[in-house]
Amino acid sequence: MENKLYNPAGQPKDWLIENFVARTSVFKKIFKDLETGTMQYPEQNYLIQGQRGMGKTTLLLRLKYEIENTPELIKWMVPVFFNEESYDLTSLSNLWEKLLKYLDNLWQTGGMYYRETDKFVGTDDYEKRIFELLISILKSEQKKLVIFFDNFGQLFLDNLKEKEQRRLREVLMNCNDIRIVGASAIVLEDLYDYSKPFFEFFKIINLEGLNKDDTIQLIGKLQEGSEKKINIEKSKGKIETLGILTGGVIRTIMLIYEVILADEDGTALQNLEIILDRITPLYKHRIEDLPVQQRKIIDVIAKRWDAISTKEIAENIRENGKLMSTKLISAQLQQLEKNNILEKKHTNTKNHLYQLNERFFNIWYLMRNGDRMDRCRVMWLTKFLEAWYDGESIGNFIKKHIELLQSGKYYASSAIMIAEALTYSANVGFEDQATIIKATEVILNDDQKKLLPQVSLEKFNKARVLYNEEKYKEAIMLLESIDQTSGEANTLLFNSYFNLDKPAKAIEVLNDGNNLKPLLLGMAYLKLVEPQKAIKYLNASLDIDISGINIQKSQIASAIGIVYQTSIALNLKRAIKYHKLSIELGNEKGYYELANCYTKIGDFVNAEKEYLNGIEAGDTTLEKKLIDFYVFKGRQVEKALDLIEKTRFKYANDGDFLFYEGFSLFDNDNDGAEKVLFRAKDLLTKGNYGSRLLELAQIILASIYFNNKDKVKANAIFDELDSKDNPVVFLMKAIIKVWNNHFQESFSFINKYLEKSDLINFNINNEYLEKLIILLMAKKQYHFVAEIFEKGQRVNLKDQMKPIYYALMYNLKDKYPNEFLKMGEELIQPVDDVRRRIEEVATEYV
Repeated sequence: MENKLYNPAGQPKDWLIENFVARTSVFKKIFKDLETGTMQYPEQNYLIQGQRGMGKTTLLLRLKYEIENTPELIKWMVPVFFNEESYDLTSLSNLWEKLLKYLDNLWQTGGMYYRETDKFVGTDDYEKRIFELLISILKSEQKKLVIFFDNFGQLFLDNLKEKEQRRLREVLMNCNDIRIVGASAIVLEDLYDYSKPFFEFFKIINLEGLNKDDTIQLIGKLQEGSEKKINIEKSKGKIETLGILTGGVIRTIMLIYEVILADEDGTALQNLEIILDRITPLYKHRIEDLPVQQRKIIDVIAKRWDAISTKEIAENIRENGKLMSTKLISAQLQQLEKNNILEKKHTNTKNHLYQLNERFFNIWYLMRNGDRMDRCRVMWLTKFLEAWYDGESIGNFIKKHIELLQSGKYYASSAIMIAEALTYSANVGFEDQATIIKATEVILNDDQKKLLPQVSLEKFNKARVLYNEEKYKEAIMLLESIDQTSGEANTLLFNSYFNLDKPAKAIEVLNDGNNLKPLLLGMAYLKLVEPQKAIKYLNASLDIDISGINIQKSQIASAIGIVYQTSIALNLKRAIKYHKLSIELGNEKGYYELANCYTKIGDFVNAEKEYLNGIEAGDTTLEKKLIDFYVFKGRQVEKALDLIEKTRFKYANDGDFLFYEGFSLFDNDNDGAEKVLFRAKDLLTKGNYGSRLLELAQIILASIYFNNKDKVKANAIFDELDSKDNPVVFLMKAIIKVWNNHFQESFSFINKYLEKSDLINFNINNEYLEKLIILLMAKKQYHFVAEIFEKGQRVNLKDQMKPIYYALMYNLKDKYPNEFLKMGEELIQPVDDVRRRIEEVATEYV
């Protein structure tokens, strides 16, 4: 029987049941729920999501047929299947009408049920009345409806007004006579929007690509009754490859298996052309329905075949001579992903990768729109052959293919396609490539021979493949054996040496005829840490045409700015100039470096302005950086808290963000600061963010616990503090040790602080140093405090803390009788205040 890949509903019922080998676990799960659910009360409704070809329609039909074949269920349950061509379902009343017609047809009433609706035509509550009619009929017949609804979103739900959606939700929540099992090829956004009627209403089942075991089972079923079979046991690895290459899409697995594995004379690939022609209206419609910008994005992704990043997409799209912004592309990618056209592959960074979800759609696109010169037209076939045949068996495949060519019965178009794929493969040597081309030429006419790939380009193509695989030494061997007058080949040779960390050698191989020479020299001198030369050549490269490579002029300007900003050629004014140029050229990430330059020169007004400009331009990573700026540089707590409030939802579980909030609250709301900082500390610890903010969070918490006289919490947080470099940590540890009367350990930390500290640290840490000295004096450790003042002479500690110093001298009058007499009368009151504070601390910090 012909396998109707695109119309499962057209298959005989028994055939579909017998050949249902995929999605069995999902089938069993849903059917068990249907079988055990008595519908005495409203039951759970389902939505099955998955891209086209994943088996949604077949699954719905299999569930319907199983109900029909189960005597206990069919007595009271009526399964209804609406296929994706049910275009008349444009309102809720249409649904009830269609169900009434279905029951008329099922029970052969002669249209009696539907005619009853004539009474309600023209009434304001038409939908409600025909619904009540439907329910009354079901109750009189003691039946329940289970609707298997293909393309539920686009076919039906999207057509309903919000009022009708709310009405349908109400029906499904309260009516125990109707249950829906829907399917959708797109992600229905309304199901994830809490403001919409069906937010989290359906139990969603996502159909992923078939796994290895499911693919093996499917291949086994495909082979039944076929003369040509593969040894499944020996070919498990290859079958897994088939699943990976097709994304596990059932329809694609079946097509690729049939047209390639069964190929003897090129007829399978010829058949593929016929299939592609047959589905062209479907795929053409899919492309043409997309907005222009999305079509451009799909074109770039499809021609790449392998997954591609947002940045790489942006580099390949121009509108009126300007590159499309990554912000705009990201928004379009998000929409394409929601509509199941694209698959997002998550990486360990924010730079995720994108690929066409339906691989057969990608094959169609390449075959219809691919450029023969860049080989993308048969890229899918190359990948398949490379993965299917290992290094040893590819030789056997080539040998057999050449024998078939020599038989004279091979289709010319298929032979050209195989030749293209094999000459592009990294697994086929130059000699084999030449042999394939020669054998293929024999069966072609003169016009067809012009379509064959040029063997003279193969070394360069092979070198490019090796380069992309980071096999730079092998790429260099090939490139140095061919003519270097080609700018593209010369650039590839330069990049190979450059990536081997041999910038001097890379400079040596550059040709004068290479138009990119200024840019490449600039890159090399950057790596050689020769900033003046780097700036010279990078500047020159701003005036040349660099189209066709993965570097933008905005990146070059940014690189020059960074050289001026960080190197021995330090010149922040020039750095600002080039960062501004970088932004003008389209670098959305340039605002941070520009703001950083302004911060370094103390121009906080312009620094803040550029942070805000960057956020407005779409660089949301600057939100946290601006908060950091407000907290540590601008000292603008109110602005920090305002921005924190605006971005709270986005960064609710971000340790950095919570630290900034806690730090900003610290001066005015200790309790609030404690709660937020404690959570920040946990997140920063788990997230392995590094020591800076974690250490600061611990220090501030320690200070809060000390101020609140909570010795238990203070001891716990101090035990966590561990730093070999931070003077404040030593101070805080000294404070807690004094509080606990562990003076010797305290003195050890104080000495570490004095060793590490300098003028800047003394000035910054005055608050903590004052707390320590007051606490030591409260514990009557006068002589050690005197030693601290003595060691602090180099930073004029006595002048910085005169009232505290003379309070100390008052307690050491016996040892230093004349020192206290030096105190001026203006210090009498401050010294008395310090002495009272010492007495209070002695009582508070027992």
